[in-house]
Amino acid sequence: MVEFKLRLLDEANELEIKINKLHDFLYSQVFNACDAEQKTLLREQYKVMRQYLNILKCRIDLLLTEEDKKEIENGNSWWKIYFSFKRCNW
Repeated sequence: MVEFKLRLLDEANELEIKINKLHDFLYSQVFNACDAEQKTLLREQYKVMRQYLNILKCRIDLLLTEEDKKEIENGNSWWKIYFSFKRCNW
């Protein structure tokens, strides 16, 4: 698989991890203690990060060839898990 495709997959994976951590934070008591402006900005940040992840997923869907997808399916990597349930959501 071409290097830039692997970087794109890595970026999507790393972003998803950050989104999940931010999501958990948004439902924490620490978040509840933040002032209103911080809460608003953090919620907006979460939305934008989700949008960016969706764009990355769409790009990945468009870029991966059938050969790439077979390579992912046959490998033992997080990409196999990632593509078993994640797709572009327009």
